[in-house]
Amino acid sequence: MDPVRFQHYLDAVGEDFLLLSQHANQRSAHFRFTGPCQGQTVIWDCNLLALKPADENQHDFIEINEQPGLLIPLRVGLNIARIDFPAIRKMIIMIRQYKRLGPGRLEFGGR
Repeated sequence: MDPVRFQHYLDAVGEDFLLLSQHANQRSAHFRFTGPCQGQTVIWDCNLLALKPADENQHDFIEINEQPGLLIPLRVGLNIARIDFPAIRKMIIMIRQYKRLGPGRLEFGGR
């Protein structure tokens, strides 16, 4: 997949992301969006999870799988009760603002 062509598609349909699936209980969603990663624009293939209510010791996290190419698997868990479009848009902004995202798991925030 070409990130530039994908972004042109998103612009044409007036969306920030392409929703691929969302579970009926709104505890997870799978979608794609463009953003920076290690100096290049990529397509993030994101699975977003709602962690609340959960284990008190669970932290928010970003998990990036090391994979060559421009389609990067991303898993994000946030301390939210449900996933809706505003939550997805806020998460996209967060990912786009991180300057040094790379492969691995980053935990942040506290319970």
